[in-house]
Amino acid sequence: LFLNFYNFTIDDAHDLQNIVSKNESNNKLIVISFFIASPESQNAMLKTLEDNTRYQFVIIVEDINSLIKTIRSRLMYLSPHIVSVSGDIDKVFIQNFLKMSIFDRLKNKEIQGMIDKRVDIDDDKSAKAKDDAHAFIIALASELLKIYKQESSEPLHYIIKELNSLAHYILKNGSSQKLIMEYICYRL
Repeated sequence: LFLNFYNFTIDDAHDLQNIVSKNESNNKLIVISFFIASPESQNAMLKTLEDNTRYQFVIIVEDINSLIKTIRSRLMYLSPHIVSVSGDIDKVFIQNFLKMSIFDRLKNKEIQGMIDKRVDIDDDKSAKAKDDAHAFIIALASELLKIYKQESSEPLHYIIKELNSLAHYILKNGSSQKLIMEYICYRL
């Protein structure tokens, strides 16, 4: 069962409790996603999380610090939220990209193609260009995550989090694909 909210309210927490207590769902996994939730609504949700052991809950938030401490202490934290790579991003290209100098990254024809693409809001080609850039950023973060698991470097952890934020942001209307791609070339 997937419940997606922009603002998770106290009423939403009570609705969640009703779903769980009435066993309205045959699902044993409940995914709750939100951007905003007041401490009161989170406390109401906490009761549901604690009292129902027959369900597993996954909570998706943009920032772990948006959750109250009592909820955070009861969750297993998985970060970064890397999804599988879509598109045709070549892993060898990603590995080579990480080894390139800033100058070589900016001059690379594939990267230059993503930088130079004009992106308009209501254009299918623009949507494809943003999808390609998004897939590139996710593939880059995935590769860095593999390195992080081996080296456990704190600066690398922050770069991965930053790439995840950029991957999320690049799909929004009004984001500048050119600036994001150039920033990534300089940042890494």
